[in-house]
Amino acid sequence: MLDMDTMRRAYTELSGMNNQLVQSYSTRSQNHDTLLTALKEVNQMIQKAANLRMGKSKSRVISDCRNAVKNNNMQSLFRILKHGYEPSSMSASQMAQSK
Repeated sequence: MLDMDTMRRAYTELSGMNNQLVQSYSTRSQNHDTLLTALKEVNQMIQKAANLRMGKSKSRVISDCRNAVKNNNMQSLFRILKHGYEPSSMSASQMAQSK
């Protein structure tokens, strides 16, 4: 009871820190939800691109797309979705076989 002013200041500081923590958590939570939504959309695009192919080509599209996402290589991902393979990584004979 003798040190009520110090206790009030400490409580005010603690309340401010708590509000900062809650705001930080809210921001992280929103970012997480946005990321999950984006990843679900990317996964749906990959599945649609894979469903256009059959057999080894389908498996290759899925694995190549997953590697592109894992390596954060969006240009490669778009090329794989469009062509079914990474054009720069395949030889002419492999491209002919995949068509």
